[in-house]
Amino acid sequence: MFLLFYAGISGEGYGNLLSMSGFPLEEGTVFAIAALSALLSPPLMYLSLRRFKLGEWESFFGGVMLLAVPALAANAGMVVDLPLLLAVFFFTLGLFAASFSFIAAAFPFIVATYFAPLSAAGVIGLAAWGYLGKRKAGALVVLVGIVGAFFSHAPIGPNLYLGEYSLLVPFALALLVEGFRGKRWDESALGTAAILCIPFSPAAAAPLLAMAGAMGLAELGKEKDRPLLLEFLVVLCVAVFYSEMDPVKTGIVGLFAFVALYMLAALYKVKMRALVYPAAMLLAAVALLTCFGSLSAQLYQGESLAVPSAETIELFRWAGENGGASVLAYPSAYRFYTGMDADVVDPLGPMPSGKLAISYDSLDAQLSQGTNVFWHAGTTVDSRGAEVQVFINRAYALVAYVDEGGIRNIDGELIDAGSGRRYKAVPFTKLELLDSGLAYSSEKNRLVNIDGIGGSALASSIKAAKLYSVEGGFVVGR
Repeated sequence: MFLLFYAGISGEGYGNLLSMSGFPLEEGTVFAIAALSALLSPPLMYLSLRRFKLGEWESFFGGVMLLAVPALAANAGMVVDLPLLLAVFFFTLGLFAASFSFIAAAFPFIVATYFAPLSAAGVIGLAAWGYLGKRKAGALVVLVGIVGAFFSHAPIGPNLYLGEYSLLVPFALALLVEGFRGKRWDESALGTAAILCIPFSPAAAAPLLAMAGAMGLAELGKEKDRPLLLEFLVVLCVAVFYSEMDPVKTGIVGLFAFVALYMLAALYKVKMRALVYPAAMLLAAVALLTCFGSLSAQLYQGESLAVPSAETIELFRWAGENGGASVLAYPSAYRFYTGMDADVVDPLGPMPSGKLAISYDSLDAQLSQGTNVFWHAGTTVDSRGAEVQVFINRAYALVAYVDEGGIRNIDGELIDAGSGRRYKAVPFTKLELLDSGLAYSSEKNRLVNIDGIGGSALASSIKAAKLYSVEGGFVVGR
């Protein structure tokens, strides 16, 4: 997925790269490191599970499901958090090494905690699991809980809620339950540790959940007469995944799905073994399709990703060689390429005293939900049969009479995209193309509505002389 969908380093990603000050990296090097980490982690998980005596299918399931966790999926289309990606890779490498010897796993685990300190929870827990022996493996849960409490002040990112892990949590829960039922404390401790790591240690949670999920699948495959547990797990998975932990929706979906599955299983006398592997195959397919669908939507939904474009980076490089400039977005990327702190300007505020770099994607980052910046979406006809262009952003649509000759002398209409209602008319004299040298339909061009923002940095820049220009961007000022 990484090679198919890679779009660049996100604005947040540049900030995370700056935190790796001891490792000066170029963009090509970042891509190579991220690609290798993303590509090697799933095969390493597969090999680790095979070393732990799991079957080929269960091991394949663990490797595939590792792709579905946020730590890897969020970095598939763009590099958002290289330290986290590296921590997942080294933690997974550590698990592989641990299948030979826990001493061999020491170095990868130490490296993982360097890049993501919170993964220390998983490392300490696994060390306890390996050295204290199976009878004392309950210490794993205790130690993980203590480390988790110590790090509980750490902020939980928007992608780290339970719903993102819901495709793996049920199988990890199965390992926990079956471990307790059979008094196999090492298995129950691993399942518990994997689930406990979710809120505070995504780098540890990702491979631990993949491993615990694969082992849980193997446990479920041994059952012959009890489909009830699998029904519960599948219902939990479906309910959590689609309701994003909304308690009311989870309860409603879970209740009806449970009743339906229980009646079907009882009616047809379905055995656990007959259900578990088709269910796992379905969930693995859902995981992959969800990741592909999300990444495809990011690439083809029209507006730019949260990744500074090549044009924006070119403007930053030029500014770095010519005394610097204020920017509209991506201050971490600006600092990465110039070595200078960025002055971030509100495009609807006053013009700064020095230079200002403006590009189509930096405008999207600031104004994609306002009434001032739009990208081309398609062509339609008005009530008189005249061709008219439709420009959109995330909240509004602007219908304007634009052709290859520029803005025609007919007023446009601003429409609320949510309700479809006409918002207001926009005088054609207040419409400008960001780059008059590009086709209005170019993905690098934007239609700008300067009605009501005269004198702003955006309105002033469009009409000002350009110090340096690229497609869909320029530097103005002095």
